[in-house]
Amino acid sequence: MDIPSRWQRPPEYFKVKDVEDVNGEDYTSFTLSGNFKHNGFAFIPEIIFDNSNSQVFLKHDLVTPKKNAAQFSLALVYSF
Repeated sequence: MDIPSRWQRPPEYFKVKDVEDVNGEDYTSFTLSGNFKHNGFAFIPEIIFDNSNSQVFLKHDLVTPKKNAAQFSLALVYSF
């Protein structure tokens, strides 16, 4: 198994356009993505951290708003 991983992706910045009297919101996203290989398999974990200037994300109760969120995903790819 190749233990050294390549963590990649620079931070991303998003802004929703301001329209008339409505101010657009700012989003910042930071993603950590690795790539581990073993035989014909590639394991690709990703951790994503999102942040906003206003409360646009929801807590675990799906009711209470908050300014940040985090996600995790894992991809398994087989090459032959």
